[in-house]
Amino acid sequence: MAQGFTDNPLDQIDRIRLKIGDIDPDLPLVNSQWYQYYINMGYSENMVALEIARKILVHYANEGSRQRVDQVETYGKERFDSYLKWLKDLVNSGLMSPAIPYAGGISVSDMVDNDSNLDNVRPFRPYNHEDYGL
Repeated sequence: MAQGFTDNPLDQIDRIRLKIGDIDPDLPLVNSQWYQYYINMGYSENMVALEIARKILVHYANEGSRQRVDQVETYGKERFDSYLKWLKDLVNSGLMSPAIPYAGGISVSDMVDNDSNLDNVRPFRPYNHEDYGL
């Protein structure tokens, strides 16, 4: 049986499990071997969390139908939709994404120099930098 969540903040796998909601100690969604595989590959905790979350999402997608056994009824599509929404919110919040480099852009003088270079082939534009008095 796969080891589930033990609520140990010193355990790397438990920290990742907590990030993505795989916290049932008796019935983990993903086996600890998968977590350890990505850790051994050199992935950061956030990247492991995203890879495992994708695996959980695929698992939920495969169970995307409504099922009833005796008096217990499960709605797989709703579980998939809610997990996907939660995962998108988590990623978009910036908590799970790596730092993104920012470049300041190209100065106007660089664009003018590029336009004045006759060796550059580019499509015809109905306007250029002369139109703006640069």
